[in-house]
Amino acid sequence: MNKNKTVEVEEKDLIMVDENDKPVNNTSVAIVADTDDGYNMMLDLTTPREQSYCSVNIENLTEDEEVDFFNAINSTEKHVGDCINQILEVKHVYCEMVTLTDQDTGEQSVAPRTVLIDKDGIGYGTCSKGVFGSLAKLFAMSGQPDTWKEPKKLLVKQVVSGKNKILTLQRAK
Repeated sequence: MNKNKTVEVEEKDLIMVDENDKPVNNTSVAIVADTDDGYNMMLDLTTPREQSYCSVNIENLTEDEEVDFFNAINSTEKHVGDCINQILEVKHVYCEMVTLTDQDTGEQSVAPRTVLIDKDGIGYGTCSKGVFGSLAKLFAMSGQPDTWKEPKKLLVKQVVSGKNKILTLQRAK
């Protein structure tokens, strides 16, 4: 008699388990580790990211190129905010949604963490919604970076809206 059952791991992920709740059929499952606020760290690590964008097809990279790309997006050399009024020649873009916590209020909000990779492989990081919006418009008009023949020249600008300073990108010639 088959005593296997299906259990829900996350909203969309189902795995088969036996009567002792152990995975069957060569399925694997991570141990769940919830933090005090209910955030499930292990599922975040082991579940494919659905809210990220990467203009690079990793399968086409050599091992050395993959290492360089990972390092450029994981720990950016520069911050977009330090490049106001400078032109960046952007070749690739990586973006993921992150949760930010306001240090004064403890309030959390979701924002895009965007990394612009220039023609020399240098990563420029920001959590600016203005930069994210500029890229969305650029992609709509010029296609995504993997279709570009040349890196796009983008001028980093800062606009003031009340108390807020917003980073944005402009096309440069």
